[in-house]
Amino acid sequence: MISALSGCLSLDAVRRQRGLMQGIRSDIAPRPDYAVVDLTCMPGSQHETQERDRKLTYYQSLKVSGSAIASAVAIAILHDLKANKISLDGLPQILVERCETTGFQVSLKWDESVVRFFIADVEAKAAVALLKRSGDHDPAMFNRVQASVAALEAKVSQAR
Repeated sequence: MISALSGCLSLDAVRRQRGLMQGIRSDIAPRPDYAVVDLTCMPGSQHETQERDRKLTYYQSLKVSGSAIASAVAIAILHDLKANKISLDGLPQILVERCETTGFQVSLKWDESVVRFFIADVEAKAAVALLKRSGDHDPAMFNRVQASVAALEAKVSQAR
């Protein structure tokens, strides 16, 4: 079942409660490999955010979240930025979606331009573990991230 924990929680609070999630919802189709944690805040609270539909997806079988995978991709993008510079005026939006196969589709988006690449479960878990351990990018994933950023730059320049 998908577990849901509602309320205004900081990301640290969510991390502390990963193993203690309560409130299993029976109205959602069963999918045992992840939990959706609702980070939506009540209107008027001191933690109210502009984006009311923020959700953190935690993949229990891998012990990683979608945001941790996006963080590992972001660190790889920053490494590429330091080494090669990029022509974008900032960093692309990073979206992580679970594939029906064993892995994740990562989308890099800038305006209307989107580039996608695949990361296997094992690679995602290793990249997140390395990021947590040393704060560094995963060399095994870096070439795909670098190629995707270059492809995104090309799409953006064509759109201009």
